Amino acid sequence: MVGGKGIKCRSLLLMNDGTHQEAMRYIHDRLGRELILKLHKENYIYDALAMLLIWMTLFVLIYLLGSLPIGWIWFCCFILQGFVLQLLGFCSHDLFTHRRVGGPLIARIGSILCLTPLLVSATAVMKTHLEHHRYFGTENDSEAYKRDLDRRWVKFFFLSLPGILLVTSRKLSRQSTGESAYMGKARYQDAEIVKKISSEQKIIIIFLVCLLGLAFVWPSYILSGYFMPLFFALPLASTLRTILEHADIQPNNPYNSSTNYKTGPVSRLLFFWDSGDCHIVHHFFPAIPFYRISDALQLMSPIFQEQGAIEQRSIAKILYGWFIENKTHGTNWLQSAQQKHG
Repeated sequence: MVGGKGIKCRSLLLMNDGTHQEAMRYIHDRLGRELILKLHKENYIYDALAMLLIWMTLFVLIYLLGSLPIGWIWFCCFILQGFVLQLLGFCSHDLFTHRRVGGPLIARIGSILCLTPLLVSATAVMKTHLEHHRYFGTENDSEAYKRDLDRRWVKFFFLSLPGILLVTSRKLSRQSTGESAYMGKARYQDAEIVKKISSEQKIIIIFLVCLLGLAFVWPSYILSGYFMPLFFALPLASTLRTILEHADIQPNNPYNSSTNYKTGPVSRLLFFWDSGDCHIVHHFFPAIPFYRISDALQLMSPIFQEQGAIEQRSIAKILYGWFIENKTHGTNWLQSAQQKHG
């Protein structure tokens, strides 16, 4: 626990050589306890507004996608709906996984509310995500499946829901591995956790049955406004998130543990202040609220640069490196390029 009693900023990230803990202590010492405490100050009005605005936007886009004729405006709404659906996951991640806003009961209800439309168990997502934080950089990382994104066709296939399901279940791995799927049953040994996941899966089934019933009454809204973006637009947003989190990193430099893409107002909003350079901050202090990440990044970014983090400003260049040059996930892209041409 960094910063003393009352501050929820314990880093869950364990690097193999312990450098992450050292880096976290260095940042803490550079900024000082009072400033770290200030960055962790929660505002429940902002939290409630975030939930409200995301859900309002989701329903507005459902209405527009079900009402508008097919055209460029409809297509823009369609792509945006994929990002809004992903925002539900980000909101749960910030408010309920890391900060447990409202306490354990409210946090669980809130996470179920946010993640059921994504057709995933809230408890399973929370457990695997915390494993990712705890074991990032080791063989036990729950997101080890991203190592299977090592071929161009797999990367393009990952842009679809079937591709995501096959990759996360390790069905497309070229290596013989005993590692579990991202949210595979083998990960859950605790009976209470299994019970919670089972109950949440039943809620998802009830949710789907209700939607299918509504589809007979309002087919255009349910199919065009929800199911189509869920199956086709959300995977696009999810792929971009994957690239901007840990695709291009320096494995031995905790100050560049995420793709150091310099985010702006639009990218921060679309990814809930949790991608690119914001994600570096998040892995150091995961309980900093989304509305204080910009301030935290302004304070910490100079430290990242001093410590050798490589900043990127072109999303087009990053996408070119991922899809065309077939850069390997979780590696130093600049170093690999220098070795290739060296």
